[in-house]
Amino acid sequence: MKKKINLITRLSVLVLTTLFLHACNKSDDPSPSFPKNVTVEYKISGTGLSKVEIVRYTNATGGTTSLSEISIPFSVSFNRMTDAGDDLVLSVLHSIPSSTEPLSVKLEIYVDNKLVETETYEGSGRVSGAVVHIF
Repeated sequence: MKKKINLITRLSVLVLTTLFLHACNKSDDPSPSFPKNVTVEYKISGTGLSKVEIVRYTNATGGTTSLSEISIPFSVSFNRMTDAGDDLVLSVLHSIPSSTEPLSVKLEIYVDNKLVETETYEGSGRVSGAVVHIF
């Protein structure tokens, strides 16, 4: 009888331990599985200027697109297949050397309609900056 109780106790401990360890491995916020298809949107807005000289961004194929003399506000969106460690980069450069007027440029990256990166850069006559999002 004592051996039977001891065996039942051991089995109970084993089952409870297994259930506990299994529950600990579950996450309420599961990490995203890769590769995955996402919608990317870049936005640029600003004050004190109506266009920027150079805009560069990571495009749908993972390459870099460079544009010149872009009116702002500016927005572009596309679908892209991403993998863990892939990045999205949005950068801007604007310079009027003879100007001392204050300039401000806001850069935003959205993934699946959620803002994931934003930064505002300010300067007098010149403003440049970049934002990066890593999957």
